[in-house]
Amino acid sequence: MDQSLTPGGTMGSFEEKIMKKFGHIFEFVGYDHQHTEKIIPPLFTLKGIIVIFEQKNRIPYLLIFGLLGWVGMAGPWDKVWASGFSDIVAQVKPSIVAVGTTDPMPGTPPTFLGTGFVVGDGNYVVTAAHVTSLPLDYETKQTLAVYSGSARHLRTTVAEISASDSVHDLVLLHAAGLNLKPLHMGDSTRLREGDALAFTGFPLGYVLGFYPVTHRATLSALTPIVMPMAHSTDLTGRAIRQMPTPYLVFQLDATAYPGNSGSPLYEAQTGQVI
Repeated sequence: MDQSLTPGGTMGSFEEKIMKKFGHIFEFVGYDHQHTEKIIPPLFTLKGIIVIFEQKNRIPYLLIFGLLGWVGMAGPWDKVWASGFSDIVAQVKPSIVAVGTTDPMPGTPPTFLGTGFVVGDGNYVVTAAHVTSLPLDYETKQTLAVYSGSARHLRTTVAEISASDSVHDLVLLHAAGLNLKPLHMGDSTRLREGDALAFTGFPLGYVLGFYPVTHRATLSALTPIVMPMAHSTDLTGRAIRQMPTPYLVFQLDATAYPGNSGSPLYEAQTGQVI
């Protein structure tokens, strides 16, 4: 067998030719010691992509495999893992609550509406305005409520709307006596496309139990809230009101479910809500 194809061998003539012609983009790494003599060994990287040449024809048949592996590992999340994302999640979870309704009738199960997060002095909760948009049944003395604690020790705190912003789909709830650790607010104006973000909430409500779930997200684009219309007849009153002063919204590469409504979107490296 040619020495250049022997696992652990030095760079042979074939590899030297590759490096001479493509040295500005290739880097010779060595040989794949995990393969047998029939499948071969010289390894190169192409800007981080592993290229493996087959013994007989020397064809980079595993280039795509290397590319997929490299793409999946690269990006802003490399720094996030290094900075201790697990610690950030542990820091955020105690401030995540469920928003729903409750009524004094015995045996009535709590109703889940969405997710919220604690702010201010620990007795305020931010959630999405549409989460609290359903009318309450005052005949049964139904009220808004915030649920915290754990699956075994679920705590119910009656809440009321303190402030609302329908334009930005936000509601501030006051839950007297909640006394939970608040999340810190960050500066969303300094975010850039490609930044690593995350959100924590109850994607499926109580279906899988009262356990906050965290999802990763990448900031894919910053776009105006006003969407282009194909025809003037498609315009709505809300769209017309937004046209003079459209604000930017985040397009995310992430997986979300209805129960995530109201979840805090935060920087994966700091835990600050943006």
